[in-house]
Amino acid sequence: MEELVNHFILAYDNAKELILGIGETLENYYKTQGHDFSAQTFCSQFDCIMQYSLLELAAADGNVNENELLLIKGTPQHGDLIDYINSFYQTKFTWENVYYAGAGVLRSWLENNRQHMDRLAHEFINGFVTMDYSVDLDLETILCEKVAAISVILSHADGASTTNEAKAVPSTYISMVLATIRQTIQNLK
Repeated sequence: MEELVNHFILAYDNAKELILGIGETLENYYKTQGHDFSAQTFCSQFDCIMQYSLLELAAADGNVNENELLLIKGTPQHGDLIDYINSFYQTKFTWENVYYAGAGVLRSWLENNRQHMDRLAHEFINGFVTMDYSVDLDLETILCEKVAAISVILSHADGASTTNEAKAVPSTYISMVLATIRQTIQNLK
């Protein structure tokens, strides 16, 4: 398990490094234009989107495993999905509640909070598209590769990657976010 954790942390750190670089570049640019943009907020948005998506993936096999939850909860450094959702309802929902809720209840909770994710993702997508469109690098493809690595590693955290987990990857929230980024960039060209 330790090796899996190390691979997950490395994969997440690689994605986070990309997102932080984009966020800092955008923050510096907008500052020169007299506008506000926060690299911290941009990174926090990514963390929440990833936690949401990885929870979808963890629940796909009908069993949220403790190892999966520890990875999902422990790796992000800028934002926390549970804190983000609690801020809307003034609740004290915890990661422990997620674990004991079971996969079915977790899927319902995720769906019930989708509108909050949509607002957050809209801002993230706008920032990412601005940067991706402005540089020669295909940042969306690079992020796709990094997210795929994270998802594959998480799918093995419970001891085995199931067919349900593999099938769930393309329908996770982050996949929708990446598809929207790709489509928006294509529309701009």
